Amino acid sequence: MSIKVKQDGDMLNIYLPLETPHTSKSGKSMVIASTYGPQTTTAEYEGEVIVVVANAFVYVKNNESNRRKAK
Repeated sequence: MSIKVKQDGDMLNIYLPLETPHTSKSGKSMVIASTYGPQTTTAEYEGEVIVVVANAFVYVKNNESNRRKAK
């Protein structure tokens, strides 16, 4: 897994490779990209290394609890 972080002015862009969707641990969503925990980057903020954690997912269709939360 390779992540890329790019500073663009006052924005931090995080690039993650899309994966084959797989069920999250809770079973409520399908994970499509993740850092799988904290990842140290080569980017810095005020002289300190930036560490990122990111997850991208979609809700599982026809899951009643997800529909209630989305309202």
